[in-house]
Amino acid sequence: MDELRDARLAAARSSASPATIMKYLKVLRAYHTTTNPLEVYRLTSKVLHPNVSRGLSESDIWSVREDHAIACTQLGKREEALTIVNLVAQRFPRSCRASRLKGMYLESIHSNEEALATYEAALQIDPDNLMIIHRVTALKTGLGELSGSLADLHTHLTTHLGDYQAWYEAGKLHSRRGAYAKALFCFEEVLMHQPGDLQLILTVADCLYACAGVDNIRTANKYYAAVVELSGGSSVKALLGVCQCVARLGEDVEAAALGKLAADTLVAEYVVKDSRWAGALAACLRG
Repeated sequence: MDELRDARLAAARSSASPATIMKYLKVLRAYHTTTNPLEVYRLTSKVLHPNVSRGLSESDIWSVREDHAIACTQLGKREEALTIVNLVAQRFPRSCRASRLKGMYLESIHSNEEALATYEAALQIDPDNLMIIHRVTALKTGLGELSGSLADLHTHLTTHLGDYQAWYEAGKLHSRRGAYAKALFCFEEVLMHQPGDLQLILTVADCLYACAGVDNIRTANKYYAAVVELSGGSSVKALLGVCQCVARLGEDVEAAALGKLAADTLVAEYVVKDSRWAGALAACLRG
């Protein structure tokens, strides 16, 4: 995650070179992370400018076009997206990446049946293509077919145990259904692949807290405390999580000491950023 943060900061500079921007886009693809589509749109627009793209390889140009088209679909820039989708389809007619791009465009204009047909045709060519499988899951989830999405993911994971993206999606779906114990199992699988992801550690802590029970609350408290330490005390959510766990644990001396420290840090943070709420927060934490 440090690599992702550093690449983002470098690409955000007004003086960032095309090579720096390309590095950031490649890191985004490697981490399969969700980001601000407007940010991606601005960066890819800069790289695709005729005066800039001359220095790029053909492979890099097509990759940036793909990123640009996806950002366009997310931002509602349909005509611009369609232009690139057609270019990619003409250049790579049997590519699953081209099919994914076409399907995402169809999703953006609410042609969901056509999008699903496009994905299914791609899976006939490459049944194990993870990009397409993930899009089918996302489409079904967007349509409210949670049971169908989960069934597809579980089938997929029986033969692709290392697909942590699928584990993460399964965890989110179980959480939406209130099956926090099942969600916890999925998120812990992801955590083995991304042990330094603070947001993921918070997600695991939240699931443990939702599962209730003294042992689960104690473990959740340890996860929240780990995020407090790793973030240098800057994670408000982790600090609140510690306070919640301490309140549930009751007469636990060690937890109480940690809870007081977290509460004091939260109040100090509110004094600096918005002192109007500091008193109310302090009273709430005392209660």
